[in-house]
Amino acid sequence: MDHSKGIDEHGNRVRIRFRYQGTPYIRYLDKPWPVKRNRTEAARLRDKYLARLKAGLPLDDDDRNPRNPTFTETAELYLKSLKREFSTVHSYEQCLNAYWMPYLYNIPMLHLTYSQVLDADLSNSWPSAKTRSNAIIPLRGVFNLAISTLEEFNVNFAAKLPKETREKKDVDPFDQNERQAILDALRELNQNAQDYFTLGFELGCRLPGELNALTWEDCTSKYAHIRKAMVRRQITTTKTHTDRKVLLTPEARAVLDRRIRPISGGYIFTNSAGGPHLDGDIMNGWWKKAIAKSNVRYRRAYNCRHTRATLDLMAGGKPAFLASQLGHTQAQFWKTYATWIASENDEAELQLILAGRATQKRYGKVDE
Repeated sequence: MDHSKGIDEHGNRVRIRFRYQGTPYIRYLDKPWPVKRNRTEAARLRDKYLARLKAGLPLDDDDRNPRNPTFTETAELYLKSLKREFSTVHSYEQCLNAYWMPYLYNIPMLHLTYSQVLDADLSNSWPSAKTRSNAIIPLRGVFNLAISTLEEFNVNFAAKLPKETREKKDVDPFDQNERQAILDALRELNQNAQDYFTLGFELGCRLPGELNALTWEDCTSKYAHIRKAMVRRQITTTKTHTDRKVLLTPEARAVLDRRIRPISGGYIFTNSAGGPHLDGDIMNGWWKKAIAKSNVRYRRAYNCRHTRATLDLMAGGKPAFLASQLGHTQAQFWKTYATWIASENDEAELQLILAGRATQKRYGKVDE
């Protein structure tokens, strides 16, 4: 079936989408999608919207009171005002369009009620508690903007939505044997992929973003300077907006030594066209094949990072050092890897503490 550009179905209604001078717009025609004439009407409306914008006219015929903009208009202004990374703005736009626009799009802000926002929240089939939490962030931003720009608007309805507790899942790393089995399978499948995931295990960087962005200029004989990431096909900062120097293990150094370093430098891992990998698709394909070949229980490649942390902890690594190598705060590192930080020799540790107490008491360093 031939549908006009920018016209699609959303909740059995006709959705109209378009961009003008880089700004995204979304409108809805509250008529059933299956009826062909409704789609034709929506296409005409889309052309009309674009014509009005090009003529410098208000988008809608009723020329809404600028002192009472719709939720859509406020959301569009909010996205324009963000001084954030492109990937963050894009993510916020997707959340607003997917979860809030279908229910709130044409409601004037001063007519909006908490019950309408709550109904939108309850009407969504949230994939997970984390998705809902992430979607509420830009919603809160839209209402904060309304509070600062509209005198009569003074309540952030997003902040009143019920809190949903999320149980943090324990990390699920590979053990030493699983790690080796995966790398052995990759050696037989594809040497480039084996190098990639060996560095993933050894550097403990965030996959695929930080490894895709790693260049020869970032690496010395001693360390890899993790300072950027490939996110949504664009180079940006790391997740925490900080950089770190990860000391190279012998295995990591061996990978870099055996790879061909171009005179001009550039990215360590490149696609067939010589450019950087813009996403994880290619390497994830090799990862899945290696997991199947090695008969290891499937976990995503990101768990290479958890494997680095947990294996090093079990080998006696200090949490403070490992936190700095993985780009965690110490508090976050302890929270994430508490199970592995606990010593296997807890009883011996307790005996050492008791012996120290006894010594302090013997020399009068503990009050009687």
